[in-house]
Amino acid sequence: MATSRRRRVSLKVRRALVLSHRWVGLVCGLLVVVVSTSGALLVYQPELIRALHPEMFHATVADRPVGFTQAMDAVQSRYPEIQLANASLKNGVYLLSASTDTHDTFFVDAGTGRLNGRLDLGKGVLGFLVNLHDCGFTCEDYSGYLPFLAQPCPLAQVSAFSGLSWGAALLAVAALILLLLVIPAPFIWWKAIRKLRNALRVRWRAGRFARDFDLHAFIGIVAMVPLLVWGLTGLQFEMLGLTALWYSVTGGQVADGTFTAGSGDQNVTVEHAMAAAKNQFPGSEVTWIGMPDNENSFYTIDLLDRDGPDLRAYSHNYHGNRSVGVDAHDAGHVQILRGKPATPSNAIADEWASSAAHFGLAVNGYWRAI
Repeated sequence: MATSRRRRVSLKVRRALVLSHRWVGLVCGLLVVVVSTSGALLVYQPELIRALHPEMFHATVADRPVGFTQAMDAVQSRYPEIQLANASLKNGVYLLSASTDTHDTFFVDAGTGRLNGRLDLGKGVLGFLVNLHDCGFTCEDYSGYLPFLAQPCPLAQVSAFSGLSWGAALLAVAALILLLLVIPAPFIWWKAIRKLRNALRVRWRAGRFARDFDLHAFIGIVAMVPLLVWGLTGLQFEMLGLTALWYSVTGGQVADGTFTAGSGDQNVTVEHAMAAAKNQFPGSEVTWIGMPDNENSFYTIDLLDRDGPDLRAYSHNYHGNRSVGVDAHDAGHVQILRGKPATPSNAIADEWASSAAHFGLAVNGYWRAI
């Protein structure tokens, strides 16, 4: 009698475990599929935006293109109520964003100085996909924003997970699941990998099970390294402690990217700030300017240093590899916010991990298809 009761309890426990495994696996699998699919589409975000809005990216070839100041004047002469937050120069077009009143991006032809138009890049299907894949629906300026997902999760109290929201936690879980699927794979398929020729063979006529088994192994072996890279870099975005761990293991150095305000009383113009920044990296090109405001009394000047890689060469709105802070009240007070990587470890984590390894923006669309 007792044995029969234990058997019934054992069957109930087993059934509960099977059901929980099935549904947890289904939910987690769907999460990975949704995040991965949206990311696969966003790989071509630059090309899609240009194809959908070609008039915004119209660029006129000119011997003497207009500068950042003229581009800002072109926007503010048309919309005097707009307070600009930043401006970027990419492929002959200035993209300017406002700090208040609107989420639109303003496009100015650098060849003519004329305003091509304005567009809210955070709206529509692409904006929704960006909010899903990059933010976990926590970016307020993009379609699909869900305020409750922007709230800090309990792990946010731990320093390694500082500021982790519920949306970011979901993205981190998706990255962890991907890693848990990829990391054991070499051990499971070790015999097949040792005999690579057999591992890459698909038995098309040996029955459905054998064919599907071989296809699973073949696709897994081919995709193992990219999936591992995407999982690790995706996890790095959400868990800042992972970068600190990488530095401690590989000898990297934590950079201080904060600007210490001075006590000057000048009114530094955009041109003077650009010149001060370029002096730090001779021969470089200014590609992005962050304007000072009530919270930050300095310009942030991003530059493309030809001595370093252009890892966002195929982004639609940005490229740069160095960043300099210039005091808005003292052009002599300059601080390098992002310089040349101090170690190979820093180069991997700070430069290659995001724009090149995760987004693929260092190469054109044909290479990203691979």
